Amino acid sequence: MKCYNKKDYYQAAFLYWQHHEVEPSLLSDDESKVAILDQYFTKREVYLMVENYILQYADKKEVKLYKKLCQIHEYPNYWQVLRTKDLSLEKAKKYLDTRSIKKIHLKALLKRLERSQELNPEEYAYVKSLVTYYESLELSPEEKQKQEEKHEAERREQAKKAEKYIEYYLSDSNPLPVYAFYCEYMGLKSKDISKKIRLLAYYNKELYQRFQEACASENTKENIQKLLTFIHPFLEKMAQIVSAYQEEGLKPDLIDYYENISFPFPLLSKIVSRYCTKKESDILMAFCSKNTLDQEVARYISDQIDINGVVFTKEDQYGVISWLNEHNYPVTYDIFMDKLKRMAKEKNQQKHL
Repeated sequence: MKCYNKKDYYQAAFLYWQHHEVEPSLLSDDESKVAILDQYFTKREVYLMVENYILQYADKKEVKLYKKLCQIHEYPNYWQVLRTKDLSLEKAKKYLDTRSIKKIHLKALLKRLERSQELNPEEYAYVKSLVTYYESLELSPEEKQKQEEKHEAERREQAKKAEKYIEYYLSDSNPLPVYAFYCEYMGLKSKDISKKIRLLAYYNKELYQRFQEACASENTKENIQKLLTFIHPFLEKMAQIVSAYQEEGLKPDLIDYYENISFPFPLLSKIVSRYCTKKESDILMAFCSKNTLDQEVARYISDQIDINGVVFTKEDQYGVISWLNEHNYPVTYDIFMDKLKRMAKEKNQQKHL
């Protein structure tokens, strides 16, 4: 039996590395065995042998080859693409799709491999077959035209929706000239509508320009005054409610608020905190002193909740949620707890009768 020295093993490892997947960044978890001459090594050991061969034994030509191959191996997506070599082209595409590797990335990799295809003939041939397969799946010119027309129609429809949204925002009828407040009042997040609004830059440039100018100057004295004039009746009504409760030594809650006012309390709170004085803030604090207004109720449902000695089962809690929905009240944690506190107070009063 032939005996091999260290250089033989290192050189054989280098030859193996040239044509097989041996990726340093993943080797710590890869214990699969590789046959090198008359022994088996892990992929990590193979890669270390390659490095040692380059450092100790390789000639200039081999060092140049090593550096050239490293440049290919370090190219983005190289290893992920080559990992699909043993799959069918259909399965390979599904795998690459999950990793957002598109035809454009494959073509860039193919171009890189083309420059050195004599070094990686199998890899070059495989990536070329992948690119050909991707191209075979592309639509015909007629189908592409139909798809583009459909996409254009969808964009125009989205732009029309944005037009209505922005036209009302810019109109005199809009009582909330501050855009972030307007979005919240309309039940939308600004980021959810922003993509549609950007379409107006193509389909209605004049409206888009007016919108940009309005946003840039939304904090004018005129706009703020318009906003304060709009919320003044709500604050006045709230002050009356607080005063009536204080005469009886009590405090109102959010159910009292929504029984009398339909405007969202969290939004009113934001407007008051930004533009009003401590006097107005104190009125809101009388109804709710915590800053948890937007929290959903579902996460707080438990097997039971104890409030002042009154236990509410899970069924009771879901009953409160149903009650809030029936009365068109926001189903938030604060209002949920206010209702439970009311129910607990009523039950405790009945015990003392």
